[in-house]
Amino acid sequence: MHPKTKGIIAGVFANAIFGINVVWLRQALDSFSPYSASVFRIGLAVILLFIYAKLTHRLEPIKKKDIWLFILGGVFMPYLFFIFGFEAVAILNALLVGVINTTLPLFSPIAGHIFFREKFHKLFFAGLIVSFIGVVIAITDHGLHINASTLGIILAFVAIFCYIGFTVVIHKLSFTYNETTNIFYTNLFGLIFLIPTFFIVDWQNFLHIKLTYTAVSSLLKMAIFSSFIGFLLYGYSIKQIGTGKSLILFNLVPIFTTAGSVIVLGQTLTIHRVTGLVIVLLGLAITMIQPHKHIHNVKHAHHNKNILETKHVDNSKE
Repeated sequence: MHPKTKGIIAGVFANAIFGINVVWLRQALDSFSPYSASVFRIGLAVILLFIYAKLTHRLEPIKKKDIWLFILGGVFMPYLFFIFGFEAVAILNALLVGVINTTLPLFSPIAGHIFFREKFHKLFFAGLIVSFIGVVIAITDHGLHINASTLGIILAFVAIFCYIGFTVVIHKLSFTYNETTNIFYTNLFGLIFLIPTFFIVDWQNFLHIKLTYTAVSSLLKMAIFSSFIGFLLYGYSIKQIGTGKSLILFNLVPIFTTAGSVIVLGQTLTIHRVTGLVIVLLGLAITMIQPHKHIHNVKHAHHNKNILETKHVDNSKE
């Protein structure tokens, strides 16, 4: 099987896991706070990653000049992303978080342009506007009044920007290190930041939480499937097919989140949310159109055709 095909398959499975992860998180937050859920999830994931790396001999030594990149990646994800993202899920409906998450691939090309000089065409801006309209429809009622927590919406978008920052860092590191090394060290540094934050902000609350089977099992699922298996697959996908295509596959996340929220959590799928989701995905599809490349290919084809016709005429004259 071609490496790029393997990368696409890995990306599909990773994003399916990330989509269901929002459902597990909603269940875990019935007992845990965003801080305690983050610490225990990443703590277990780091242990699993270390065991896996040692057994497979895939943990590479990192260079001193790259340590700051691993720290930066860990600050973006899991530290800031989990704090802001978990708080958003605690406040908002899981379905709405899924709709907001669909905007991630729209912002990623901007990051690619800033950091990697990647170009985007005029239709990108049209798609961005369409998707923005979709998000507005999803978070408002018929009178255009926001029917969700403004703070929760802001936190969800901040989490998205943290995710993009993490992806940019991982993309840069993937040229030097394998996905196991990248995910292990970014998670390790993120955990180093999470532990003191947990003790300062949430320790007293944690002492009085009431654990349930559903919350604990959901937390274990997030650690094993999302933070361990999911991110290994995601890191492999980025390495094989690149950041842009990996983020396009992120559009699968809201589909699985929506299905899980309705089936597992029993949440209601309103016309507003469905309409908003469809419009956001339509806007994303518009951003993927490559008109300039198509026009260039057409012109190039006509140019080659004219050359062949000219040669044919010359040969006839001879």
